[in-house]
Amino acid sequence: MISRRFLLTKLVASIAILSGGAVLAESQNTSIDRPYVDVATVKAAMVEGKTIVVTWKTEWCSTCNMQKRVFDTILTEEPTLAEKIMFLDLNWDEYSNHSFTKNLNIPRRSTIVVFKGMEELGRLIAATNRSEIEKLILKAL
Repeated sequence: MISRRFLLTKLVASIAILSGGAVLAESQNTSIDRPYVDVATVKAAMVEGKTIVVTWKTEWCSTCNMQKRVFDTILTEEPTLAEKIMFLDLNWDEYSNHSFTKNLNIPRRSTIVVFKGMEELGRLIAATNRSEIEKLILKAL
């Protein structure tokens, strides 16, 4: 007897082959490269009065990776956000004990904080829900 999973797998593979792989490529092409920055870059943006979203993250953190996929999807669907807001990533492994992180009371990796200049507008800790992250980003506008 043929299982539904087998049939579904064959159907998806057939569609991918017939479309020249476009279906699979489209779903995988939403990654946006945002390299880690240093604390000096974040501080400079704050002093200049810029609107920034800072995420403390690591490569090995599954929650951080889920957040990255949410950010990538949001920024792919709304590319103008990146023109209005700076999205900056700090490496938790490097900056978890830094005075900047301590003074902001950042409790853990996967913390997202929105600033307008020196003012904190909001934060999320370990949130992966798209609507929560979008609401936080919209506070910056």
